Amino acid sequence: MEIPSPKAIDEVAKVVWASHILSYWNPYTTPMSDKPLQPKHTPSDHDTTDDEDYLDSLDIDNASTDTALLAVGDKALREKFLNSISELLAHTKGGEHVTAAALREKEDAIEIDIARNTGFGREDNNYLSSLARFLSRQGETFSDQNSVDDHDFLRETIIYNASRVNHGVEKAAQLLQRSPLRPILRSSSESQSKDLTCLLGCCSEAHPLAFNAIESLIPELLDFDVLKPKSSALLERENQICQIVELPALALRSSDETHSKLKNMLPCADIIKVMKTLRTLARPVTDLHVLSHIARLLPSFRSVLFIKLLPPAPVRLQKRHKQTVKQAWKKLQLPAIDGGLPNAVAAKSGQFKDDCSRTSTVHCEMQLLARHETEPSLTPTLLYLGCSKKACFLCARFLASSSLKLRVRGCHGQCHPLWGIPLVSLNNMQPRIRLLCEAIKERLQDLIGPGEFAKTVAVQQSSAVSELRSTDILTLGRQHALREIADKRSQEYRQNMQILSVGPRKIFYRDLKSLCVICQMPRPKDGLCYHCRSTWYCSERCRQLDQPAHNLLCSQYLDFRNKRPSHAHKIGIWFPRDTKEPVLVWAPIISRVDEFHADFDGFLGPSHAVLLTLPFNENKRRGLILDHQITIYYQDWDERPTTKTNQSIQHAVEACQGMRVSYNLCGDYVAMSGRRGDPASEYLDIDCADFRHILDYFSTYFDETIRETPSGGSVRAVQINCPLEQKLKSREQFQSVVVDRDFPSTKLISGLSMALEDPMWICEINRDELKDGIALLDQLPEDPWRNLHAEILATDIDAESDSWGMPSRFHWRFDGSIIVMRRYGKDLDVEWVQHICAYYLEVLQPLFAMSLSGEISREDVLAEITCEKIMAWISVVTPGGLMDLGPQRAFVKSM
Repeated sequence: MEIPSPKAIDEVAKVVWASHILSYWNPYTTPMSDKPLQPKHTPSDHDTTDDEDYLDSLDIDNASTDTALLAVGDKALREKFLNSISELLAHTKGGEHVTAAALREKEDAIEIDIARNTGFGREDNNYLSSLARFLSRQGETFSDQNSVDDHDFLRETIIYNASRVNHGVEKAAQLLQRSPLRPILRSSSESQSKDLTCLLGCCSEAHPLAFNAIESLIPELLDFDVLKPKSSALLERENQICQIVELPALALRSSDETHSKLKNMLPCADIIKVMKTLRTLARPVTDLHVLSHIARLLPSFRSVLFIKLLPPAPVRLQKRHKQTVKQAWKKLQLPAIDGGLPNAVAAKSGQFKDDCSRTSTVHCEMQLLARHETEPSLTPTLLYLGCSKKACFLCARFLASSSLKLRVRGCHGQCHPLWGIPLVSLNNMQPRIRLLCEAIKERLQDLIGPGEFAKTVAVQQSSAVSELRSTDILTLGRQHALREIADKRSQEYRQNMQILSVGPRKIFYRDLKSLCVICQMPRPKDGLCYHCRSTWYCSERCRQLDQPAHNLLCSQYLDFRNKRPSHAHKIGIWFPRDTKEPVLVWAPIISRVDEFHADFDGFLGPSHAVLLTLPFNENKRRGLILDHQITIYYQDWDERPTTKTNQSIQHAVEACQGMRVSYNLCGDYVAMSGRRGDPASEYLDIDCADFRHILDYFSTYFDETIRETPSGGSVRAVQINCPLEQKLKSREQFQSVVVDRDFPSTKLISGLSMALEDPMWICEINRDELKDGIALLDQLPEDPWRNLHAEILATDIDAESDSWGMPSRFHWRFDGSIIVMRRYGKDLDVEWVQHICAYYLEVLQPLFAMSLSGEISREDVLAEITCEKIMAWISVVTPGGLMDLGPQRAFVKSM
């Protein structure tokens, strides 16, 4: 874990000061003028407003649960799925149990990251296991046993949420006691909803109280005693709680009819609030019903893996940050006020130090954000965080400043001062923490001046009032555009990660027809170039890399192919020597001396010259084998020594990123699909995908050592192989590989590299293939899995650490091979990594031993770990030569 810098901790302290001052003065950041603020009420971090459930329940309606109206690919369907899971897991009211969830979709399964402000317990683990089994049953055929299991799980869900149900009953009883109760006539109750299916829709068994649900519910609410469990049988109490939840769900099947009945039964009650209360009570049933329907619509949602996040360590300010409110006001550079501090702030100035010293909780939204930013491979496929409630002011502001642009269900606008950031992310998030502090200061300045926020009051998490100012409207358009760009980039990144599983020289062209022409990743359905209809791309990034060269022929290819002169004519590409653009041509396939070849007399010059060919079926730049021949024709004629370089070849090759012509190609050239002398049926129309292979061939002509230049998404790294992989695959200990530039590495950073001001990540390679290959060896090497050089790079050089001179994770060995890559996306050479390891073995290792024995100080050792000294050092042991295997693609996983 990275140690937070002092500057980052200072920025967090400013946020804590500013948020406490704002909470003292007015914690509600949304303007409203119809109610006065209650000055004596200051919510704590774990105290949510009383009406949060009832105002958030506006979206829990029959219309929103009718998932049949939503398309299978609709984002709203997935967002509702995440919200429902979060609501079910928030089984107890209060900030401690607020839960959030994020979604990653795979081909036939999904992963859901879930976080809670204070973490999960054993009861939560058991419930999640039952929930996963419930979702898996939704794709099965109907059976009595499945129906029984589903109803048992419904009961388990209601009991799991019993604490929140008790709170809802208290609120409902307060509303109902304000009005006399009138009985309704039996005839009106007979028009109750005719929906006779069960609450989950899994069977046709009707609830016994389906016809008079609302009439049975009101007496139950009035007679329900939340203090009764200690004196009543457990089973009886559970039955009563289940009935309290099921009856509102039955009644709300017909909202209009229930609303009409409530008006007759409770003439003096606020019917709107009563309806909201009923929706909140029915939430366990409603959420489970939503999950069931979505799992039936989307087969992949039946196989769910829940990944529970451990809450990070609570955040507490250091002693030097314990300031008085006046000192904090001055350090925040807030404008001075006549007469000192505002009355609301001055009244609590005595408790400011103690309040700021309290432990801050990392909210669940921040836990998920930190996970996804530190592990890009775990970025959710849907950039949305489902949550059991709306986000607070600080979370909403911070999420908006993230490059991921994760959306939430809304913002209630309240500022919770006991708000923390994971320590592991402080350094990376420092600029955004500063922006957050400025946002809080803006709110304070609005309160100081006669601005529109001078009359802000408690909105109680209302979503009906907008926070937007008039100046924000123009910004919204830009933010929406940036969000779309981020969505596309995230999607492309997740697709491009699959490039790492594609090995060189193992793919034939018939397979490449279904892969991207640039990176050989499986193509998406919408990846075909719509102009030439012959080239596929996996992402917009690959399309943009190929466009400068591809556009030379793309626009004319489709029309040209539809104007075939005869069946014997095939499409070729002519590279004129005097113009900058290649030209599509028709070449007839003719027979001379019992062999077929293309006739190029009109393109290659005088007929008396000797026709030469360059056939190939291998793209050496990309390590690909083609299943058909491509032949380049040219003529060796008298004018060749005085001929200038072919302009069209040079222009087309140099249009490709990082490519150039390594040989002086003179004269004219024509490329055809097929080889001279083959049967006429072997000649095919050349297409724009072949055009890319031809340009790659020209760039490697007379220089076969050239490999694909890492694109904007690739970077050279170093693979350090363990003894087992060295023997099993005949590989050197150090070799160069190519990985994605945004490769999702672990946060285990090399201590030596940090001291050399060249930070490198250490990542472990998937060991499954090695495990399968152990049986092929007659004798295993000594200690086959241990990677000593990985342990060298991970040496702890913190002079105050107990593991000084040992790997940062001294209790955990590096087993198997690893990937070492630079932190900031630059290429890494094998020689540099090997030099660092050799320097450690010959110079630093003896010094570490001397420091541990007390012969020298640790500072003396650190003085030898500098970039200047290690670069000037020459090894007394000549390292063995490295076998150049060329850059290889490796499938790498995070540790």
